Amino acid sequence: MSVKALLMILPECLLLLSPLASVHSVENPLPNLTGDWDTNHGVVYLDQEGDRISAEFDFKGKRDNRLTGVLKGTTLEVTFEQPSLAPPLNRGRAILTIRANGTRWEGPWYDAGGKQQGIWEGIKIGATPEQPDREFAPLLSSPVSYPDFTRKTADGKGEIHLADFVAGKPLVLVSTFAGWCKNCNWEAPVLAELYEKYHARGFDIIQVSEYTHPVDVAKFLERHHPPFPVVVGSTTTDDATREGTDHYRFRKLVGDKRKWGTPFNVFIVKGDLSKPLVVAGELMEDEVDAFIARKLPAP
Repeated sequence: MSVKALLMILPECLLLLSPLASVHSVENPLPNLTGDWDTNHGVVYLDQEGDRISAEFDFKGKRDNRLTGVLKGTTLEVTFEQPSLAPPLNRGRAILTIRANGTRWEGPWYDAGGKQQGIWEGIKIGATPEQPDREFAPLLSSPVSYPDFTRKTADGKGEIHLADFVAGKPLVLVSTFAGWCKNCNWEAPVLAELYEKYHARGFDIIQVSEYTHPVDVAKFLERHHPPFPVVVGSTTTDDATREGTDHYRFRKLVGDKRKWGTPFNVFIVKGDLSKPLVVAGELMEDEVDAFIARKLPAP
Protein backbone atom coordinates (compact mmCIF):
# COMPACT_ATOMS: atom_id res chain seq x y z
CA MET A 1 0.00 0.00 0.00
CA SER A 2 1.33 3.40 -0.94
CA VAL A 3 1.90 6.13 1.62
CA LYS A 4 -0.76 8.24 -0.10
CA ALA A 5 -3.37 5.46 0.21
CA LEU A 6 -2.50 4.91 3.87
CA LEU A 7 -2.94 8.58 4.64
CA MET A 8 -6.37 8.52 2.99
CA ILE A 9 -7.74 5.70 5.17
CA LEU A 10 -5.94 6.66 8.40
CA PRO A 11 -8.60 9.21 9.58
CA GLU A 12 -11.33 6.57 9.24
CA CYS A 13 -9.28 4.09 11.26
CA LEU A 14 -8.69 6.65 13.99
CA LEU A 15 -12.41 7.49 14.08
CA LEU A 16 -13.31 3.84 14.63
CA LEU A 17 -10.84 3.60 17.50
CA SER A 18 -11.95 6.88 19.06
CA PRO A 19 -13.84 6.72 22.43
CA LEU A 20 -16.04 9.54 21.15
CA ALA A 21 -17.14 7.45 18.19
CA SER A 22 -18.08 4.56 20.48
CA VAL A 23 -20.17 6.86 22.66
CA HIS A 24 -22.19 8.09 19.71
CA SER A 25 -22.69 4.56 18.44
CA VAL A 26 -24.45 3.46 21.64
CA GLU A 27 -28.19 4.18 21.68
CA ASN A 28 -29.67 6.01 24.66
CA PRO A 29 -30.92 3.47 27.24
CA LEU A 30 -34.66 3.05 27.58
CA PRO A 31 -36.29 4.35 30.77
CA ASN A 32 -37.22 1.71 33.34
CA LEU A 33 -41.00 1.78 33.71
CA THR A 34 -41.43 -1.37 35.83
CA GLY A 35 -43.46 -0.62 38.95
CA ASP A 36 -46.83 0.65 40.14
CA TRP A 37 -48.25 3.79 38.55
CA ASP A 38 -50.85 6.17 39.97
CA THR A 39 -52.83 7.40 36.95
CA ASN A 40 -56.14 9.08 36.15
CA HIS A 41 -57.10 5.92 34.25
CA GLY A 42 -56.64 3.53 37.14
CA VAL A 43 -53.70 2.11 39.05
CA VAL A 44 -51.30 0.43 36.60
CA TYR A 45 -49.12 -2.51 37.69
CA LEU A 46 -46.49 -2.54 34.97
CA ASP A 47 -43.74 -4.94 33.85
CA GLN A 48 -41.09 -4.20 31.24
CA GLU A 49 -38.76 -6.47 29.27
CA GLY A 50 -36.56 -4.44 26.97
CA ASP A 51 -38.87 -2.29 24.88
CA ARG A 52 -41.95 -4.46 25.57
CA ILE A 53 -44.52 -3.43 28.15
CA SER A 54 -47.31 -5.42 29.78
CA ALA A 55 -49.56 -4.50 32.67
CA GLU A 56 -52.82 -5.04 34.48
CA PHE A 57 -54.70 -2.02 35.72
CA ASP A 58 -57.46 -1.31 38.20
CA PHE A 59 -60.17 0.74 36.50
CA LYS A 60 -63.81 1.32 37.48
CA GLY A 61 -63.37 -1.09 40.39
CA LYS A 62 -62.22 -3.95 38.16
CA ARG A 63 -58.73 -5.40 38.00
CA ASP A 64 -59.28 -7.48 34.86
CA ASN A 65 -57.99 -4.74 32.55
CA ARG A 66 -54.83 -5.41 30.53
CA LEU A 67 -52.48 -3.45 28.32
CA THR A 68 -49.48 -4.26 26.15
CA GLY A 69 -47.18 -1.87 24.39
CA VAL A 70 -43.88 -0.96 22.81
CA LEU A 71 -41.51 1.71 24.10
CA LYS A 72 -39.94 3.73 21.30
CA GLY A 73 -37.46 6.07 22.91
CA THR A 74 -39.63 8.22 25.16
CA THR A 75 -42.92 7.32 23.45
CA LEU A 76 -44.98 4.41 24.75
CA GLU A 77 -47.59 3.06 22.33
CA VAL A 78 -50.10 0.75 24.01
CA THR A 79 -53.28 -1.14 23.27
CA PHE A 80 -55.59 -2.09 26.11
CA GLU A 81 -58.64 -4.15 26.99
CA GLN A 82 -61.34 -3.25 29.52
CA PRO A 83 -63.66 -6.27 29.30
CA SER A 84 -66.10 -5.05 31.95
CA LEU A 85 -66.99 -1.97 29.90
CA ALA A 86 -69.37 -1.84 26.94
CA PRO A 87 -68.09 -1.10 23.41
CA PRO A 88 -66.42 1.06 22.30
CA LEU A 89 -64.71 1.51 25.69
CA ASN A 90 -63.89 -2.18 26.05
CA ARG A 91 -60.76 -1.73 23.92
CA GLY A 92 -58.53 1.13 22.89
CA ARG A 93 -55.07 2.50 22.43
CA ALA A 94 -52.91 5.30 23.79
CA ILE A 95 -49.80 7.20 22.77
CA LEU A 96 -47.96 8.25 25.90
CA THR A 97 -44.98 10.55 26.15
CA ILE A 98 -42.58 9.40 28.87
CA ARG A 99 -40.50 11.83 30.89
CA ALA A 100 -36.79 11.18 30.30
CA ASN A 101 -36.28 9.81 33.84
CA GLY A 102 -39.14 7.35 33.38
CA THR A 103 -41.32 8.64 36.21
CA ARG A 104 -44.26 10.30 34.43
CA TRP A 105 -46.35 9.87 31.31
CA GLU A 106 -48.98 11.87 29.50
CA GLY A 107 -50.81 11.42 26.22
CA PRO A 108 -54.15 10.88 24.46
CA TRP A 109 -56.14 7.65 24.70
CA TYR A 110 -58.68 6.45 22.15
CA ASP A 111 -61.60 4.02 22.29
CA ALA A 112 -62.13 1.08 19.92
CA GLY A 113 -63.74 3.39 17.38
CA GLY A 114 -60.75 5.71 17.30
CA LYS A 115 -62.40 8.56 19.22
CA GLN A 116 -60.17 10.35 21.71
CA GLN A 117 -61.65 9.95 25.18
CA GLY A 118 -59.16 11.99 27.17
CA ILE A 119 -55.59 12.48 28.29
CA TRP A 120 -53.96 9.64 30.23
CA GLU A 121 -51.69 11.03 32.94
CA GLY A 122 -49.57 8.92 35.28
CA ILE A 123 -46.78 9.12 37.81
CA LYS A 124 -44.65 6.22 39.01
CA ILE A 125 -45.17 5.56 42.70
CA GLY A 126 -41.96 6.42 44.52
CA ALA A 127 -40.95 9.11 42.02
CA THR A 128 -39.40 12.23 43.48
CA PRO A 129 -42.22 14.63 44.36
CA GLU A 130 -42.62 17.92 42.52
CA GLN A 131 -44.47 20.88 43.98
CA PRO A 132 -47.46 20.86 41.58
CA ASP A 133 -48.14 17.25 42.57
CA ARG A 134 -48.30 17.89 46.30
CA GLU A 135 -51.57 18.10 48.28
CA PHE A 136 -50.59 19.94 51.45
CA ALA A 137 -53.50 21.08 53.62
CA PRO A 138 -53.87 23.05 56.87
CA LEU A 139 -54.86 21.66 60.25
CA LEU A 140 -58.49 22.57 60.99
CA SER A 141 -61.14 21.78 63.59
CA SER A 142 -63.87 19.40 62.44
CA PRO A 143 -67.56 20.31 62.83
CA VAL A 144 -68.50 16.64 63.27
CA SER A 145 -67.34 13.63 65.27
CA TYR A 146 -64.94 11.11 63.82
CA PRO A 147 -66.59 7.68 63.31
CA ASP A 148 -65.44 4.88 65.57
CA PHE A 149 -64.44 1.58 63.94
CA THR A 150 -63.19 -1.92 64.56
CA ARG A 151 -60.93 -3.22 61.79
CA LYS A 152 -58.57 -6.07 61.12
CA THR A 153 -54.85 -5.40 61.19
CA ALA A 154 -52.92 -5.63 57.93
CA ASP A 155 -50.74 -8.42 59.31
CA GLY A 156 -53.87 -10.52 59.92
CA LYS A 157 -53.02 -11.10 63.58
CA GLY A 158 -55.95 -9.32 65.17
CA GLU A 159 -58.18 -6.28 65.07
CA ILE A 160 -58.19 -2.81 66.57
CA HIS A 161 -61.14 -0.92 68.06
CA LEU A 162 -60.37 2.75 67.56
CA ALA A 163 -62.05 3.97 70.77
CA ASP A 164 -59.91 1.55 72.78
CA PHE A 165 -56.77 2.50 70.83
CA VAL A 166 -57.10 6.24 71.57
CA ALA A 167 -58.27 5.86 75.20
CA GLY A 168 -55.84 7.34 77.72
CA LYS A 169 -53.50 8.77 75.08
CA PRO A 170 -52.86 12.53 74.86
CA LEU A 171 -52.76 12.56 71.04
CA VAL A 172 -53.37 10.02 68.28
CA LEU A 173 -53.14 10.50 64.52
CA VAL A 174 -55.48 8.41 62.36
CA SER A 175 -54.01 8.56 58.85
CA THR A 176 -56.00 7.18 55.92
CA PHE A 177 -54.02 6.11 52.85
CA ALA A 178 -54.30 4.22 49.58
CA GLY A 179 -51.34 2.08 48.64
CA TRP A 180 -51.37 3.39 45.04
CA CYS A 181 -51.63 7.05 46.07
CA LYS A 182 -48.41 8.92 45.25
CA ASN A 183 -49.02 11.53 47.96
CA CYS A 184 -49.52 8.82 50.59
CA ASN A 185 -46.21 7.29 49.61
CA TRP A 186 -44.51 10.66 49.86
CA GLU A 187 -46.05 11.27 53.27
CA ALA A 188 -45.15 7.87 54.75
CA PRO A 189 -41.61 8.89 55.84
CA VAL A 190 -43.01 12.03 57.50
CA LEU A 191 -45.38 9.93 59.62
CA ALA A 192 -42.53 7.63 60.67
CA GLU A 193 -40.35 10.61 61.65
CA LEU A 194 -43.12 12.18 63.76
CA TYR A 195 -43.81 8.85 65.45
CA GLU A 196 -40.15 8.27 66.32
CA LYS A 197 -39.79 11.84 67.59
CA TYR A 198 -42.88 11.95 69.83
CA HIS A 199 -43.97 8.40 70.65
CA ALA A 200 -42.09 8.34 73.96
CA ARG A 201 -44.14 11.36 75.05
CA GLY A 202 -47.47 9.62 74.37
CA PHE A 203 -48.07 10.34 70.69
CA ASP A 204 -49.41 7.41 68.64
CA ILE A 205 -50.41 6.75 65.02
CA ILE A 206 -52.71 4.26 63.35
CA GLN A 207 -52.92 4.03 59.57
CA VAL A 208 -56.07 2.92 57.74
CA SER A 209 -55.95 1.62 54.16
CA GLU A 210 -58.84 2.42 51.85
CA TYR A 211 -59.54 1.48 48.22
CA THR A 212 -56.49 -0.80 48.21
CA HIS A 213 -56.25 -4.46 47.27
CA PRO A 214 -54.57 -6.56 50.01
CA VAL A 215 -51.64 -7.26 47.68
CA ASP A 216 -51.05 -3.54 47.35
CA VAL A 217 -51.39 -2.96 51.09
CA ALA A 218 -48.58 -5.51 51.50
CA LYS A 219 -46.49 -3.65 48.90
CA PHE A 220 -47.00 -0.38 50.77
CA LEU A 221 -45.92 -1.97 54.07
CA GLU A 222 -42.86 -3.54 52.43
CA ARG A 223 -41.96 -0.21 50.86
CA HIS A 224 -42.23 1.87 54.06
CA HIS A 225 -42.16 -0.47 57.12
CA PRO A 226 -44.40 1.75 59.29
CA PRO A 227 -43.48 1.42 63.00
CA PHE A 228 -47.14 1.75 64.08
CA PRO A 229 -50.23 -0.41 63.45
CA VAL A 230 -52.03 -0.51 60.11
CA VAL A 231 -55.64 -1.65 59.69
CA VAL A 232 -57.51 -2.56 56.53
CA GLY A 233 -60.60 -0.87 55.12
CA SER A 234 -62.10 -1.12 51.63
CA THR A 235 -60.25 -3.05 48.92
CA THR A 236 -61.71 -1.88 45.58
CA THR A 237 -61.80 1.37 43.62
CA ASP A 238 -65.34 1.51 42.24
CA ASP A 239 -67.52 4.55 42.90
CA ALA A 240 -70.09 2.63 44.95
CA THR A 241 -67.42 1.36 47.33
CA ARG A 242 -65.89 4.81 47.73
CA GLU A 243 -69.21 6.52 48.47
CA GLY A 244 -70.18 3.77 50.91
CA THR A 245 -67.22 4.20 53.25
CA ASP A 246 -67.23 6.07 56.55
CA HIS A 247 -64.08 7.76 55.29
CA TYR A 248 -65.94 9.26 52.32
CA ARG A 249 -68.91 10.41 54.38
CA PHE A 250 -66.74 12.02 57.06
CA ARG A 251 -64.41 13.89 54.73
CA LYS A 252 -67.34 15.25 52.71
CA LEU A 253 -68.82 16.64 55.93
CA VAL A 254 -65.59 18.53 56.58
CA GLY A 255 -65.48 19.93 53.04
CA ASP A 256 -62.93 17.73 51.28
CA LYS A 257 -63.71 17.98 47.54
CA ARG A 258 -61.13 15.44 46.28
CA LYS A 259 -62.36 12.29 44.55
CA TRP A 260 -60.52 9.71 46.67
CA GLY A 261 -59.42 11.83 49.63
CA THR A 262 -56.06 10.27 50.41
CA PRO A 263 -54.01 10.99 52.34
CA PHE A 264 -56.41 12.19 55.01
CA ASN A 265 -55.23 12.83 58.57
CA VAL A 266 -57.30 13.10 61.75
CA PHE A 267 -55.92 14.03 65.19
CA ILE A 268 -57.74 12.74 68.26
CA VAL A 269 -56.95 14.69 71.44
CA LYS A 270 -57.24 12.88 74.80
CA GLY A 271 -59.32 10.08 73.31
CA ASP A 272 -62.22 12.38 72.35
CA LEU A 273 -63.64 11.31 68.97
CA SER A 274 -66.24 14.08 69.12
CA LYS A 275 -63.72 16.91 68.63
CA PRO A 276 -61.21 15.81 65.99
CA LEU A 277 -58.84 18.04 64.06
CA VAL A 278 -58.32 17.24 60.41
CA VAL A 279 -55.80 17.70 57.61
CA ALA A 280 -57.59 17.00 54.32
CA GLY A 281 -54.39 16.20 52.46
CA GLU A 282 -50.69 15.93 53.19
CA LEU A 283 -49.35 17.19 56.49
CA MET A 284 -47.49 20.50 56.54
CA GLU A 285 -44.65 19.18 58.64
CA ASP A 286 -43.64 22.37 60.48
CA GLU A 287 -47.23 23.20 61.44
CA VAL A 288 -48.02 19.67 62.59
CA ASP A 289 -44.73 19.24 64.46
CA ALA A 290 -45.44 22.36 66.50
CA PHE A 291 -49.04 21.23 67.14
CA ILE A 292 -47.97 17.80 68.38
CA ALA A 293 -45.35 19.30 70.68
CA ARG A 294 -47.99 21.60 72.27
CA LYS A 295 -50.48 18.78 72.87
CA LEU A 296 -48.08 16.40 74.59
CA PRO A 297 -46.76 16.41 78.14
CA ALA A 298 -43.41 18.15 78.57
CA PRO A 299 -40.42 15.83 78.09
